[in-house]
Amino acid sequence: MPLSPLLLLLAHAAMAESPSPVPPPPWALSWADGNGNLARAWQDEAAGPVKLSWLPVRPETSSSGLYSGGEPRLETLEAAQVGELWTLARAVQGAPRVEQRAMGTGRLTVTLPAGEEQVLVAAGAASAALDTWLAGWRAEGGR
Repeated sequence: MPLSPLLLLLAHAAMAESPSPVPPPPWALSWADGNGNLARAWQDEAAGPVKLSWLPVRPETSSSGLYSGGEPRLETLEAAQVGELWTLARAVQGAPRVEQRAMGTGRLTVTLPAGEEQVLVAAGAASAALDTWLAGWRAEGGR
């Protein structure tokens, strides 16, 4: 599902008009998408790099025996990418929540020095936008 131009425009406008959505390190974001693939981004220290990993479901571990979430990867993100990722994660934090994890739902975990927040969200615009961004990152070799 392609990211709509309006959603992109709103995300960029929100980033330009408000303070950075990115907290000071150390922090970590984990996103388990509706298929069970896991994306994890983290920054350990202020001067350190921001890493993003993709741990996909593989056919041998999928319930159907056929599904593949692609190839695993680990990349360093640029500052603009970090801002985009956090803007999308913040939107997921505000998305409609569900009580339990089921197929198609996503789980976002935000870990900060003050603690950890985990939210389960129904499939919707916010989770689709994050999934689309991650798909683009994977397709473009880390963008």
